[in-house]
Amino acid sequence: GGFLKSSITVKYSNIVNGGGLIINRVGENTLINVTYSNIFNDKPYGIYIEKGYKYETTRIYLNNNWWGDPSGPQHPKLNPRGKGCPIYVPTEGITLTKWLSKPSTPMLKYPKVVASIEGSTKVPIGKEIVFDLSKSVDPDGRIVEYIAVIPSEHNIIVTSDPKIKVKFTVAGPHDVVFYIIDNDGLISRKVIKVNVIRYPLIIIYSPKEGFITNLKKIHLKLSIKYCEEVTKVYIYLNNTCIAKLAPKYSYDLILNMSKDGRYVIRVIAKTLSSEVVERNVSIIYDATPPKVYLSVKALPGNVVIINWDVKDLVSGLYKTLLTLGSRIISKKPSGTLKLRLKPGTYEVTLSTEDKAGNRAIVARKVTVGQITSSTTTATKVSKTTTTTKSTTTSTTSTKQLLTTSSVTTHKVSTASVTTSIKTTTTSTTLRTSSTTTHSLTTKTTTKTPSPKLPNTLLIGGIIVIAIITTLIALVLRRK
Repeated sequence: GGFLKSSITVKYSNIVNGGGLIINRVGENTLINVTYSNIFNDKPYGIYIEKGYKYETTRIYLNNNWWGDPSGPQHPKLNPRGKGCPIYVPTEGITLTKWLSKPSTPMLKYPKVVASIEGSTKVPIGKEIVFDLSKSVDPDGRIVEYIAVIPSEHNIIVTSDPKIKVKFTVAGPHDVVFYIIDNDGLISRKVIKVNVIRYPLIIIYSPKEGFITNLKKIHLKLSIKYCEEVTKVYIYLNNTCIAKLAPKYSYDLILNMSKDGRYVIRVIAKTLSSEVVERNVSIIYDATPPKVYLSVKALPGNVVIINWDVKDLVSGLYKTLLTLGSRIISKKPSGTLKLRLKPGTYEVTLSTEDKAGNRAIVARKVTVGQITSSTTTATKVSKTTTTTKSTTTSTTSTKQLLTTSSVTTHKVSTASVTTSIKTTTTSTTLRTSSTTTHSLTTKTTTKTPSPKLPNTLLIGGIIVIAIITTLIALVLRRK
């Protein structure tokens, strides 16, 4: 847009029996308002408006006029059914929606402009401010349009919203001109003066709002636009001033953190006019790992109970994993699980990480279905040899000794074979009729905490005894 260079208002006029109203080469940012006038019997046109340079920024209002006929003016596009006085006007930027059904009489009242600025008339440069026209009134109708013109900014704003937002880019005094237009086409005007000053603009690049860290050194990087308007810069950590700096365009500082908690970094700049400009950013410093509790208990029936709890009161938890071996069994920060597992030894691991990057891990081992056993084996071998001078007898004794070592003899006498829950005793005495006697006694004792031996052990023992008996019988037959 651009500033309003000209304004033309025609009201309560009689433009009749002549050449009409002629406006040549309408340029940029022109406001034309023709209302409550009698326009008829004009040739060739009642109103003639010709486009000029940057016409697109011009607005034309032609409502509430008498055109010599109740059907309104003649125009091929704006009012093709009109039978009144013809008009030659552009179709862009024009308002022609209603007309009078009889000649106009000056009985209407103008609207009253009530404009105010939200805040001080000292306006910071680059900051958006709001002008409020909502209290403007029209005694005999309603307001249909609000216009704000700022010549020094080359800006014009047209809206139906009574609250107009404006952002100034040039420092210094400004006149803001407001126009309101009611439903009868009448326009009222008011001017508000503002002083635009160059407030320093503080920009914090790092840390960002909501930054969470476990690092003791925090990088504070910021800049101050229009620092020449600043006398002093203060850096606060919560309510404690940690630095007083001379004004300059940019700063690169290191903040040393010592205690976990939530902090507000405040940058305050004092201006030459004793104004205060402040910019804040909130951060969280957390160098403490989360608190972790893990309990794993094995119960009868191959049942394992797992209780765990993870807490972090500063930055909050980011993730939690509870694993059994390599398998993830939960991602919740706390809970209780009851598992039925196969016999064996397992490792349960609880690992967690908070939003600041601190990690904690704890592991517990548990054995499921463990069998405790102890086995004692006693073997006693006694040999009695009678030596003779006969070479044959000696040879025979040697053969018998070999035979005895392989559990083979001439005679087999089984003293006892006893099987019970706690002990098993097998005694075998081997005797020969030769001059050499060999005796082999074996005693095996097995203890177990179980009240009953497994069936497989009983069956195995019986099979071993049967095999030994069969071998002895075969040897006797060969003899």
